[in-house]
Amino acid sequence: MGRKIERFFNLQYCCEKLLCIEVASPQIFFYKPADLKDFRIHKLYKNMQGDILDQPFNQPEEKEDLEIADGGKRFINYLIDNIVSQVFAVGCVFLYLKSSGSTESDQFGELEVVLFYLAQFFYYTGMEAYFNGKTLGKFITRTRAVCLDESLFSWEKAALRSLCRFIPFEQVSFLFSEVGWHDKISKTRVVNETRNLG
Repeated sequence: MGRKIERFFNLQYCCEKLLCIEVASPQIFFYKPADLKDFRIHKLYKNMQGDILDQPFNQPEEKEDLEIADGGKRFINYLIDNIVSQVFAVGCVFLYLKSSGSTESDQFGELEVVLFYLAQFFYYTGMEAYFNGKTLGKFITRTRAVCLDESLFSWEKAALRSLCRFIPFEQVSFLFSEVGWHDKISKTRVVNETRNLG
């Protein structure tokens, strides 16, 4: 009997120190579930302020405000990527002509034109898909393309942006807005890089 009383008082001490509840008598162990509301759990909450209980479980993460890249950076991106993509495309066509046994200019026909535009398409698609919305020009200006729905920049999204670049007069769309047609159609935006997005 004496050992049981000793165990009870040890448990009473732990409850009062850790849970801030008052254990008046051994009858507390026979409380019904409905009586548990009498336990002063709110004191436990106060003692744990600054810990995880202070953070609402359903609190959404704060979304970072995206700063749209200005027209100057978009123009630099266009110049750099256009030059690089054309050099890449000409190189691909030259390799094709060389492998076919002819490098004469009169052999630059419809097939070579198609190959030229395909090479440009794969340059933009491959760069933006592999580097998560970045091309060589965007690396230099510290900008990147992002999805409006905050999803990962997929190969499908990069391919759609690349296809839209071949729309006639697509480059002219930037004269009237910082958001071009290939941005609007693909539901993407080119933004300033404010942190490391991986």
